[in-house]
Amino acid sequence: MSGPKNVVLIGGGLASLAAIETLRAEGYDGAIRLVSDEAEIPYDRPPLSKAYLSGETPLGGILLHDEAWYESMRVDLELGRKVEAIDPSARQVRIAGGQALGYDRVLIGTGARARELPVSVVAPEVPVHYIRTRADSDRLRESVKAGARVVLIGGGVIGMEAAATLVQLGCDVTVLEAGERIMARFFPPALSEMLAEVHAARGVKLHARVVIESVSRQGDESVVTLGDGTTLAADIVIVGIGSVPNAELAVDAGLELRYGGIMVDVRAQTAADGVYAAGDVATFQLPDGRWARWENWTHARLHGAHSARHMLGKGQTYAELPWVWSDQYDLNLQVLGSPESSDPPAIRGSLEAGRVTAFHLDGGRLVGATMINDARNKSSIRKLLERGDAVSPEQLVDPSVDLKKLAASA
Repeated sequence: MSGPKNVVLIGGGLASLAAIETLRAEGYDGAIRLVSDEAEIPYDRPPLSKAYLSGETPLGGILLHDEAWYESMRVDLELGRKVEAIDPSARQVRIAGGQALGYDRVLIGTGARARELPVSVVAPEVPVHYIRTRADSDRLRESVKAGARVVLIGGGVIGMEAAATLVQLGCDVTVLEAGERIMARFFPPALSEMLAEVHAARGVKLHARVVIESVSRQGDESVVTLGDGTTLAADIVIVGIGSVPNAELAVDAGLELRYGGIMVDVRAQTAADGVYAAGDVATFQLPDGRWARWENWTHARLHGAHSARHMLGKGQTYAELPWVWSDQYDLNLQVLGSPESSDPPAIRGSLEAGRVTAFHLDGGRLVGATMINDARNKSSIRKLLERGDAVSPEQLVDPSVDLKKLAASA
């Protein structure tokens, strides 16, 4: 097939925006149509549990681009419109209401939605809050006031960001985590413990290894009942227990899923010709043959751009490192590479000293790092990770060893 003349992007997230930027930067001069079921122009999601929730950053501050940008990029916006189906054989996208849009290339950038508590656990009359959209954050902010009792279910990134934001707004915050510790997906035990101590010092009450028996409503308050019979009264209940890829369009179109995401090849293309998927909703193959589905801001941007280049027949291998970050209080948390390893983490520095990094090693080879207030060493650590050489734990933890020089000599 010749180069595309008509590209349709489904979803108003970062993957779609990166695809627009890349298509135009690479010289594509055809039509671009962005279809989003949200009625507003695309916005950035990380601030929803932090600066936007607190009111520090207004709506204008989280927009990915203003309306003038879309005009300059010659993008037709279809906002507040839900895509009902993709028909790969007819090369059409069907929108609720009956409209059909033809395409040469289509990108599914629908991201993910918040994982909800089972209906068997939460009563329908309980006003449970999730934080995934701007509307979610707005509803939560309207409920927040100093002294409000907040029970937050889930001690992952979203949960701990919201906990930090709300306790600083004067709320009485309790976090309930089903696992052994908070932030366990990205943090080794030692750093989880450090972060838990920071939250506790700020007044957040943390409970791990918790089973949620039920969430009910009694009068003007919600009641969370735990597996051991303990009950917690709350003015606000927030759930942050992960996400679910919005992959239904792909399933209905007969496309295969893996790890819950839409399977794509090295070009970010699905099994259907001309149909691509990128970001949170896609499961892709790493250069070493392993399959992965990443949920983070940087991957959505890079993978969306990667898919756009391949739409034009210009793409290369996707060989990025996963990179996750979070801001909680005055702490900047970054995870580069894989937090999973067979060797004990090598820990450099301490929070008391202002910065700490846990290096993740697998058979002596550096595979990832978790950094707290140590962004200055990120580029050096990235170089060490990209080299893939064995690294001495003794060198990594020795503060007298310059990581920049170590990366240059590796």
